[in-house]
Amino acid sequence: MKKILLSLLVISMPFAFSACDDDDDDNGNGLNGEENSFTYDGENFAIDQGLLLYFGIYNDAHDFDLIFHCEGISFDGQSFSGRGDALDFLIYSDSGAGLSPGTYNYGDQDEPFYFVEAEMLLDYDIASDSGTEIWIEGGSLEVDRSGNVYTIDFNVTAEDGKPVRGSFEGPIQLVDFSKESAESPDKRRRSR
Repeated sequence: MKKILLSLLVISMPFAFSACDDDDDDNGNGLNGEENSFTYDGENFAIDQGLLLYFGIYNDAHDFDLIFHCEGISFDGQSFSGRGDALDFLIYSDSGAGLSPGTYNYGDQDEPFYFVEAEMLLDYDIASDSGTEIWIEGGSLEVDRSGNVYTIDFNVTAEDGKPVRGSFEGPIQLVDFSKESAESPDKRRRSR
């Protein structure tokens, strides 16, 4: 996500990050009693908002970044700033209007219903480009949708082998970068 965030800065995409609150009250579902949250390594992180950034068509698939971020992020259309936690999936759909309902699996396939890159940023400071970056290396997302209101459940695996589980239900803002960005997803991908 660091490369994606830096790329978005170049094309003047805004965010402001602030830290998410942890909740340690587990109700048995692994999400510690929270809807719109994700868990990693025993900690729960509240998801405040979902964003879907559209970058156009690539190899007959519609190229998106699906970003979940914590409370405190502001979106004013101009810049990124602050510090916080987020998840970012480089994901392909069969529709430019958003993610179609279905299962999206991790894999190196630039075609609909796959995500080819994802990372989790924890306590990440955009200005200093520092914090914890953890790559996602497996798993899937289940997507249901009615208009811009999504229900997304995900169960993915971090590079350290630990699970990252979460869910989000609510409106997801679609931002169209297809006219501003001529970058292919290969150029937006970051080498580790």
